[in-house]
Amino acid sequence: MRLTKPFIQLPVQFDQQALQAEIDALPPTSWRPHPQGFEGNSAVLLVTQNGSDNDWTHGPMQATQWLAQLPYLSAVMASFNAPIGRTRLMRIEGDAAVPKHTDLDYYWIHRLRIHVPIITNDLVCFECGGASVNMAAGEAWVFDTTEQHRVTNPQGGVRIHLVMDTVGSDHIHQLMSQDVHTTQCTTTLEDLKAGSKRMVFEQHNRPPVMSPAEQQAIHHQFLEIMATEHDPTAVKTVAGVLQPIMRDWAAVWAEHAAHSSGQPAYIQLQKRLQQAVKSLAHYQLRGSGVDEWIRHWLIDPALGDADLNPTSSDADGQNKAQDNTNQAGFSSQYTESFPALLAHLNGSLAVTTYASNRVVLLRANGTDMNTHFKDFHGPMGLACDGQQLALGVQNAIWLFRSQPDLQAVVGAPCDVVYRPTKQHITGDVRVHELAWSGHDLWWVNTRFSCLSTLDDEHSFVPQWHPKFINNLSAEDACHLNGLAMRDGRPSWVTALGVSDQPSGWRDNKLNGGVVLDVASQETVTHGLCMPHSPRWHGNALWVLDSGLGRLCQVDLSTGARETVTEIPGFARGLAMVDRYAFIGGSRVREAAWFSGLPILAQEQKPECGIWAVDLVSGQLIGWLKFADGIDEIFDVQWLPNVLWPEILEPDEDTTRNGFTLPAEQLNQFTGAS
Repeated sequence: MRLTKPFIQLPVQFDQQALQAEIDALPPTSWRPHPQGFEGNSAVLLVTQNGSDNDWTHGPMQATQWLAQLPYLSAVMASFNAPIGRTRLMRIEGDAAVPKHTDLDYYWIHRLRIHVPIITNDLVCFECGGASVNMAAGEAWVFDTTEQHRVTNPQGGVRIHLVMDTVGSDHIHQLMSQDVHTTQCTTTLEDLKAGSKRMVFEQHNRPPVMSPAEQQAIHHQFLEIMATEHDPTAVKTVAGVLQPIMRDWAAVWAEHAAHSSGQPAYIQLQKRLQQAVKSLAHYQLRGSGVDEWIRHWLIDPALGDADLNPTSSDADGQNKAQDNTNQAGFSSQYTESFPALLAHLNGSLAVTTYASNRVVLLRANGTDMNTHFKDFHGPMGLACDGQQLALGVQNAIWLFRSQPDLQAVVGAPCDVVYRPTKQHITGDVRVHELAWSGHDLWWVNTRFSCLSTLDDEHSFVPQWHPKFINNLSAEDACHLNGLAMRDGRPSWVTALGVSDQPSGWRDNKLNGGVVLDVASQETVTHGLCMPHSPRWHGNALWVLDSGLGRLCQVDLSTGARETVTEIPGFARGLAMVDRYAFIGGSRVREAAWFSGLPILAQEQKPECGIWAVDLVSGQLIGWLKFADGIDEIFDVQWLPNVLWPEILEPDEDTTRNGFTLPAEQLNQFTGAS
């Protein structure tokens, strides 16, 4: 929400020791990586959409399992006497940061963000709109989310804040208008209980169709912000592009309001907005393109929770949009050549995106694409070998098997159903890429800098480590990440640096990346920028030079690399089929992990999606791009001879009530009465 000044401290003081005692009692499993992948950042989800394990900002909000374990913190939240939106505990490790950014999502146009520091230190600096503060433990602050802001924690201990989003109330605005020095007494749990406040969660946060009144209000607010950095001519230009379309929107609203009868007209108007703002891309505002502001503020939320999903097409009419009916908010666009290539190769793709907690199945449906989303916590590496499938998630590896008997339950046109059969708890070892070697599953244990397998007794069994790693310890010394198989055996790995010191790879991340030969322990090629996804295909070794967005072929005799193609994003995730490759691309967030990468200097903005490449010509021949909701790709796996796969989640009904039994035992009951 836009405020009159960058920071406002509220005249309240909470019991830091009581808050910290509750936080310290939370189990380590309650913490999860930051949704944008900011290095050194993690969170505990307290209030989410339907209390689920996601970071979405739309839909009914409810408490998660963790909030019930925090009675004093719950009372603190209730004391603000306002509907509670998405709320988290946000942790920043020492020597880490939240990079400079502006909160553009529609959700934050109307919401205050309240920070209550719980654990902090004198070095933590919160910067916003040219001002900076050190928020003390137990205080409460709000800040202007439309301004560029960042948080740094240089060389200090861990920093943990309660971060609560709310539309506010008169009570909060009264607090914002008071002198901060009027209340200095610490509010105890007994004080809060005496206040008899109860938590109320927001249930409505995105209209099915944006009304003309809201549209005009957002439009005027945006122009006011733009006027702080641009001259009147630029502001007038932007208004001139938007106003005619908004007038037509008001005309359609007068006829249909939010009724489905207006869907075709609203979709066409949304397309007009998408096309119109392309001419404004050269304007910058607070670190982001003006076109990005308008997309987040006016285009994407124009059609919200109703069955009126946005569509778009390129001017030449060759690109289609995907209506993701099973996951609102995860829209995608693709070229017609993309589903055609999947059909030609007689297969489908499985894609993991850990920050969004999704496995995405890409399935061709004639000339259309179906993007099917499955929920898993922090999915990364994915391995498929005929009837068996393995998925690395946060703290565990899930094992699946193909269950033909369940195809009829799932229904046509499903041709393979992968049902979870076992979860192996590894602990937080950062499972990266996996691969089957016969019945053995090999996987990259990034935190312990080794290749591992599984057994029935241990968290993992270390099998191989680089020769420069001297200790088996959870230090992520070299950020081992990728695994290439040859003739069914682990043969090459990628690492972001050669180091045996904790997180030592960071010191030379721009050109310290290597590909290592597993058998000889020798470096095959070096000087890469954060490499990932080595593959042996077509009697050649391939690797992604991720920070440059490049697919490279490696000469094993000399270590020289030939760039075959480039994509507009951080290249990670590679599936190779016949003469084609499917490359995952991620948007780059300005975090410590990604800062300074060469792709940030490229003219084309990094995008998130899958790019299809002809390996012979090096030409990009098709793509599927994700819009809001998905910003990163980790793994891309080809599922051969499988056109319409289904992966069952552990807790869905088909998993609970779909049983498979040995035929000989089942036949024993034939004719029984």
